Amino acid sequence: MKSAGMKGTVAIELVHEALHAAQLRNLDITHVLELAKLDRELLSSPRARISAAAYSRMWVALADLMDDEFFGLDSHGLRRGSYALMTRAAVSSDNLEHALRRILRFLRSTLDDFRGELIRTDSEARVILHDGGVLRRLFGYGTWFILVHGLACWLVHRRIPLSEMQFRCAPPADDSHYRTRFCDNLSFNAKTTHIVFASELLDLKIAETPETVDNFLRAPPRTCSSSITTTPVQAPRSERACAARCQTRGPSWKRSLRHCAFPVQPSNAGCSKKG
Repeated sequence: MKSAGMKGTVAIELVHEALHAAQLRNLDITHVLELAKLDRELLSSPRARISAAAYSRMWVALADLMDDEFFGLDSHGLRRGSYALMTRAAVSSDNLEHALRRILRFLRSTLDDFRGELIRTDSEARVILHDGGVLRRLFGYGTWFILVHGLACWLVHRRIPLSEMQFRCAPPADDSHYRTRFCDNLSFNAKTTHIVFASELLDLKIAETPETVDNFLRAPPRTCSSSITTTPVQAPRSERACAARCQTRGPSWKRSLRHCAFPVQPSNAGCSKKG
């Protein structure tokens, strides 16, 4: 692993990545920075870091500004409210496999440049992210998996540990954010972009209901010191307690950004190395 960074903070490099498309379109990001309570001068400080809370606020404000919950990373975009529709479609599924296939179909119908595929074998489940043969930005691949993996974890009320993650693109200067959010068995310049986890997890029943979706979508952003997209079955007691406090109300899309986005997770809980 490269630079581990400081827990609960986000490298300014990721702020630039999030703002990239808006700035290319000459959108005024002043209000975004104000809502996030970020000093514009920080953008010129290559070693600066901001709080996870500030980064979450920035993502929400940026999605409002662009009317795009995928932040200009796709040529079509993900209009505001899309995540809510996807959540409602997935929550009525029978099990995780059913839900993931619905999520992938939804994203395929709304995005033009990214297409997910779920492949199941006896021992492993693999979600491959196809990019149409065009190498995309790492931030785009990562954000897509944040939406998919984060929602999948919430649906079954536990973290889905990844045994492997690969990206087709080149590595960043600091990959610790991706290792922290996803797993330590991470590689770049690969043939495909994908995640791998145990196939038996696809049989998990959906723990959430249409009634809990409203709280999930309405809950205000919150913070939690532990890495808990959801609760691993064998998580340490302290993590289970933290997860219980943070998950009873369910994170909204805004709160999902805080708990599911790679720079927000302060530990590698629930992630395992291959082999």
